[in-house]
Amino acid sequence: MAVNLLREGMAVEAITRVTGLTVEQVQQLQAQLSREN
Repeated sequence: MAVNLLREGMAVEAITRVTGLTVEQVQQLQAQLSREN
């Protein structure tokens, strides 16, 4: 879910509120996505 929200351009802070993940976890996912593209 968090990956899909990142792909849609949602802010990290909003993703943390929606998913319950930490900012660090979302930033790690964001970094992974950047490496894949």
